[in-house]
Amino acid sequence: MGVLYMRSGVAEDYSDVSAAQLETVRSLRDTCEKGLVVSCELLIRTTHNHSVMLELQHDACLKGSGIMCRFIALMRYNDFSKSKDVEDFDQTIKYAEMGCENNDLYSCHLMEHATLSD
Repeated sequence: MGVLYMRSGVAEDYSDVSAAQLETVRSLRDTCEKGLVVSCELLIRTTHNHSVMLELQHDACLKGSGIMCRFIALMRYNDFSKSKDVEDFDQTIKYAEMGCENNDLYSCHLMEHATLSD
């Protein structure tokens, strides 16, 4: 049915969805870009492209979704657990702190856990 382009220029193929579904995705993308966090969170569920998913999670986190900040922090913490790279640890703390500031209790716990186990 169509292709949508994310801000990063990544194309997301929606050729297997109906026109009504494509319109819903377009509406979610537009309202997400205008700052409606719940639209960003829902839009993530429409993609099969990992790069697009990460971009949407990042955008939702920056717009105030504590849950999306936590998801990113958890991914970075898993990376840190394997690599012991300081940048991964710093990113874990950054995103966990953002999630905590956006009232996600689990992000606060992750930040505490990561700093205690460092």
